[in-house]
Amino acid sequence: MQTLTSDGVRALHHLECIQGEILVVAEQQGLIHQWPRKMKGNPKSVKFEKYSRFHRDKEHTMEECHRLMNEIEKLINVDT
Repeated sequence: MQTLTSDGVRALHHLECIQGEILVVAEQQGLIHQWPRKMKGNPKSVKFEKYSRFHRDKEHTMEECHRLMNEIEKLINVDT
């Protein structure tokens, strides 16, 4: 149940809140057992106005994070 938005970012239609909010709840409830390593991007190309709490790095926002989207989908599919 995902599509690409006009700028090529995947979107999960069935979610009514943003990924950052989902991450906070999942973190509070201990549902994320393994956090990813920091990304190893080129420091010259890093967009410092962006920050991903999931990666604890400045490569992209959580809303642009494909790995976080996949983890959220896994959490959703656990009960289905």
